[in-house]
Formats: sequence, structure tokens, C-alpha cells
Amino acid sequence: MMNRVIAHRGSDDAGIGLAHRLLSIIDLSPVGHQPMCDTTETAMIVFNGEIFNYRELRADLVATGYKFKSQTDTEVLLNLYIRDGEAMLSQLNGMFAFAIWYTPEKEENN
Repeated sequence: MMNRVIAHRGSDDAGIGLAHRLLSIIDLSPVGHQPMCDTTETAMIVFNGEIFNYRELRADLVATGYKFKSQTDTEVLLNLYIRDGEAMLSQLNGMFAFAIWYTPEKEENN
């Protein structure tokens, strides 16, 4: 319901859970839709804006073993958060706002 109130902000995509509206620019395919989950489904992001240096950040993440489903700066941002936590903010060059829901896997008690 709240998501409909901001529909004028962008008409290309909408999601449930974390409300989101976006005018898509980079990856227009369905795998770029938001809210977006990481490959382990422990984190979810809604994001608006642009990360200007996302290609370099993505290359670094790939070199350290991260896998991607899309070509979006959104997915780069999400994986960067999983790897570096809040310290990732100092690596970003852009204008943006985002919200991340992160539920790391629980450790088993032995």
C-alpha cells in the first residue's frame, strides 16, 4: 500500500517487503529487480541512486570469490556490505540511498 504512494518516483519496478520504486538505468532485466537478495539469501537491499565506481568494486569482489546474477550497481553494493560491513561506505563514489536487511547465518551451538 505505501509503495503505491511513491509510484510517481519511478515506474519500472516494484517489490514487496522493503518498499521500492525505481526508474531503472543500468540492468533492465528481471534479475536487476528490487528488493534484491544476495546469492545466500541472508541479505536484502533496496537502493536508489548511482554508484559511479561500481565496475571497479565489482571486479574486486569477483577477484575475492563473489558471484553475481545481475550487472547492477545494486548487487555490487549488497555484496560489498556483506564483505566489508559499514566500512564499505568509504569505498563508494556516487549519490545514493539504500536500506539493507541482513540476517547472517546463525552459528550452531555444540
